[in-house]
Amino acid sequence: MSLLRTILALVILLIVTHAALVFTGIERSTNALTEGIYGLGVLFESPTVVALNALGESLPAWLDPANFYAVALVSAAGYLLLYLLLGVGD
Repeated sequence: MSLLRTILALVILLIVTHAALVFTGIERSTNALTEGIYGLGVLFESPTVVALNALGESLPAWLDPANFYAVALVSAAGYLLLYLLLGVGD
């Protein structure tokens, strides 16, 4: 169980780092590290985009699936929820 929680913590850190790189305006092609962070960030945020698109019109206006920051924060919150739920009962 602790291995899964460690992996989820690293995924959360990666998503927050991806959002910080986009916020600061660092380009994807700066170096290999940023290329990897951008690639993995998009990969880990894609389930959130699918879920937000599936919910459709029932979402508030600020939770637009096309808004990068909304998707990144909801992704990080979802992985944090999984992280916390894996710790319940230990």
